[in-house]
Amino acid sequence: MKVLVKRAGQKGYASVDVEAHATVEDIMAHILREYSVNYARRVFRVTSAGNSLDWSTPLAEQVALRPSQSPIVDILPRVCGGGGDGGSTGAEDRAAYLAMYAGKKHDKVDPAEQRLAQYTTCHMSGKPLQPPCVCDELGNIYNKDAVLTGLLSKTVPKGLPHITSRKSVFDVTLYPFGDSKGNDKDHVIKYGCPVTQLPLNGKYRFVVVRHTESGTGHIVSEKAVKEMGLVVEETIGGRYEDPLLIYPQGDELDAMLDIVMEKHQQQKKDKALKKTRKNKHARSEAAAGMSHSKKSKVEALKPKDADAGVWASLFTKKKDVEISNTTKDYMTRGGVKYI
Repeated sequence: MKVLVKRAGQKGYASVDVEAHATVEDIMAHILREYSVNYARRVFRVTSAGNSLDWSTPLAEQVALRPSQSPIVDILPRVCGGGGDGGSTGAEDRAAYLAMYAGKKHDKVDPAEQRLAQYTTCHMSGKPLQPPCVCDELGNIYNKDAVLTGLLSKTVPKGLPHITSRKSVFDVTLYPFGDSKGNDKDHVIKYGCPVTQLPLNGKYRFVVVRHTESGTGHIVSEKAVKEMGLVVEETIGGRYEDPLLIYPQGDELDAMLDIVMEKHQQQKKDKALKKTRKNKHARSEAAAGMSHSKKSKVEALKPKDADAGVWASLFTKKKDVEISNTTKDYMTRGGVKYI
């Protein structure tokens, strides 16, 4: 998991990789290496969005974030108590009085840092992307082992309701970004576009193109698809389907969410209808089998000299006898009618 940390007097935030269940104390031990833990507890306090954090509690339990966001932490010095000078209230000026009770505005995080963390880490676990990788219908990239672990242990985050099975994602290929000796041009960026040589760092739009035959996705830049489509086909080894934008933002993300949720609702309806038809067919087959079995048993018990029609009538429902309109006689004897 990536954590954005800022110390007092420092410009900008530093990105730190920690375990998903790391406590605040673990993070401070990694950052404040020049101090002991006990001394750091006395001298510094750790806050997030203006709220003080407990050192012994995992950071993930104290900060509520979406799966694609990184926690933001501020390290501030503790103010030692003083006194003896009479103090001051600041109430003489209304603006100063209101400023005392105004909520602290959190420093803005650099959007480029957020996009970089988003493009280079797993959308579920927050760990650096490491092949084999998979992609969902919304263009989010995951480490394959993180998705499988989440599905098997039923620990998929609530922010990913569309990840319900292995069919919710498909395999993708990431292309390495670096020189011929294997050394990255940028120490952070490991993957990029094989056609345009653009890095996968959040500054450029990338898409996933799926091979029409194998169904495997390939992550390339949007510029390559628009300007060098034939080269992309040659790179992936065949034709591809419509490109899927990875990590969409704003209206594009809302439109993709609507499409995905509508598709999932239709799949649920089709699954329920298929199940209903299957149960109905099974009941019909069971009833037909029981009827055939009952008929065979009746035939086996019929006496040798019994009339077949009379014997069968003992085991079937009698139909209403239509009374002829020409006569309503119930009995005749010797030509005399008895009504």
